[in-house]
Amino acid sequence: MGGRRKVIESIGSGANGAPGVIHGRVGYFLCPSSTGNFSVVGLGFKPKILYFYGSKTDGLQTWFHSSQGFADDLGNQNVSSFCGNYSNTFRGDMKFDRCIYLFNAAGAIQAMATLVSMDNDGFTLNFTNTNNVFAIRWMAL
Repeated sequence: MGGRRKVIESIGSGANGAPGVIHGRVGYFLCPSSTGNFSVVGLGFKPKILYFYGSKTDGLQTWFHSSQGFADDLGNQNVSSFCGNYSNTFRGDMKFDRCIYLFNAAGAIQAMATLVSMDNDGFTLNFTNTNNVFAIRWMAL
């Protein structure tokens, strides 16, 4: 797994209102260079909920991308995205069967992935489109 991770742990409410612990991690990765399965490992727990935020990597850009996606351990996932460029061309779209979805102002898909599984130590995504100029930030709870 590329990118950085940070631990978030706080006391919460467990089963039947008993004290419990909410485990969380945040991190990021650059989109992989090829399509197929991509795993993020090292969380230390099996996530129940994932949040994804996709955008261009660091640096001054003449166009922007923003994507917010979600997935849960029941297989539900959805994502909402928008983009634009210096000539005031803007687009927005959403998918109910993806958790990562980025496209350019012409409408060409730049990165797209679905959740494959929540794993004991992370999660696995399947990328059908990828472009490594995009960074995906994630939060796992």
